Amino acid sequence: MNNVKNVIRKKCVGCGCCIGICKQKALEKEFDKKTGFYNIVLNKERCNECGFCRKICPALKRSSKLDYIGSYKKLLLMHSNDSVIREKATSGGVVFSVIKKALEKQVVDYAYILGWSSESDMQTKLWLMDKETIEDIDDNRKFSSRYVSYPIGEVIGEIDPDKKYVIVGLPCQIEGFRNINLENVFLIGIACSGAVSYKASEMAQQHLKDTFDPQKDSYFYRGDGWPGFNEVVNDENKFREDHLMSFFNTVFSSKVFTKKGCMNCNDQLAEMADVSCFDYWNQMELKNEKIGKTGVIVRSEKGMQLMNSVDEVISTDALLEKEEIIKTQIIPITYKKKVVNKKPFIVKLYYVFARIVFRTGIYKYFSKKTYKKMTKIYNRAVLKYK
Repeated sequence: MNNVKNVIRKKCVGCGCCIGICKQKALEKEFDKKTGFYNIVLNKERCNECGFCRKICPALKRSSKLDYIGSYKKLLLMHSNDSVIREKATSGGVVFSVIKKALEKQVVDYAYILGWSSESDMQTKLWLMDKETIEDIDDNRKFSSRYVSYPIGEVIGEIDPDKKYVIVGLPCQIEGFRNINLENVFLIGIACSGAVSYKASEMAQQHLKDTFDPQKDSYFYRGDGWPGFNEVVNDENKFREDHLMSFFNTVFSSKVFTKKGCMNCNDQLAEMADVSCFDYWNQMELKNEKIGKTGVIVRSEKGMQLMNSVDEVISTDALLEKEEIIKTQIIPITYKKKVVNKKPFIVKLYYVFARIVFRTGIYKYFSKKTYKKMTKIYNRAVLKYK
């Protein structure tokens, strides 16, 4: 069978690249309210088994990626020079500032970036922006991190070869785009420890505000300083928790809501991007930094070109060491570089339990304290292989 039917059933990471590459329009996304994920649906009658979807699929083409952070040219700690963008962003505002200036200077014609929207299933949509539309953005917090699984690869078929783009995505999405070698696209990758079901967000929304109304209430995962706040906002009130201590971060860290296909991922820091960005969870930064800085890995000549072309809007705080970056991402990196291949019994057992909790819906009855205990068990099991 020369399509992704079996991948959809067992290994799919939800990147959406198969949707975008399919000229027969035989694949589409469909939001599953029961699981909180987008499903990829195959129309057998339209499919001619050309095999393009399999060639692009990151779940089938994963390289060994033995190095902990991937190849690089520069390792930097940076921040946006725009104080408003910096504070509203997830961590430092570098990504939004780079995109905005690249559009303004016509380094690129368009940018694809995930952001908040009240008109979608997960208060999230993929935005296509140009020089004019990005200037109309009144609050860049709308483009702070969205902890959801969204198939941004569906836009592959819409990319004009005569225009230049910057695309912001997660490691699997970046790998899917890279598999078709788009010379006119700059790829900015965001660190990811696993796509998470929107069910985790719904629980957090109810935790913050008893009656969450998606038409009146906006939900933000991060932003408004660093590490930021998990927050429900409306015209009258704000309901917020510090990100690291939030209910959402607790359930997210337990892995109960992690997409099944992501459990096989070996890429934490978007190793196939031109530029990768991440939170620099250094102890001194956690103690002293309140506004935000961005960990940046410049990986390619294209990445160097992009960053140099907009250097007036970003500043470098420090040159980073590879070993220190690994320390700040030690749990997900250990899992992806050592545990995934070994598949030790204790970790497999934990994931089996987590999947049962998720599928049966008993997660609804777990307290924050229970999720904290589960996270501790998971972290200890992973760190045995550090």
